[in-house]
Amino acid sequence: MDFPEAERVVLDIGNGGYETFSVSYLLGWIMAGAGKVASLQDIVVTSITLKGRPSDVRLTKDVWTRRLLHGPHKGKFLQIWGTYSETSVGRTDALNSLLSGFGYFNNNAKVSIHDLKFFGAKSGSRARLLSTHH
Repeated sequence: MDFPEAERVVLDIGNGGYETFSVSYLLGWIMAGAGKVASLQDIVVTSITLKGRPSDVRLTKDVWTRRLLHGPHKGKFLQIWGTYSETSVGRTDALNSLLSGFGYFNNNAKVSIHDLKFFGAKSGSRARLLSTHH
């Protein structure tokens, strides 16, 4: 390892295997992946094995709750987890508000998704989408 012991985070990757990362390396992957995935649990961190091969580690809920949110670096990861949790609750609340406030929202969303899927193949889908003038 080329980084001090105080900077190390050891993740249990299952089957008795462990992977060691520096805190800054993990934070970099998390911040880069956070805007690209639906959940922090979908982030995959890639490292290079001693044989020079890539090794992917998924930051599952178990990894977050047992490793990242405990230990000497938990404050750094707790801030990210907290922000993600607040955002997730906000999205859920907004969606629930749309569903309860507009009875037609669910059906219209399904129709729009269907139309996007068949835009090139079905003239009705194309006409509905083009009629919105967006």
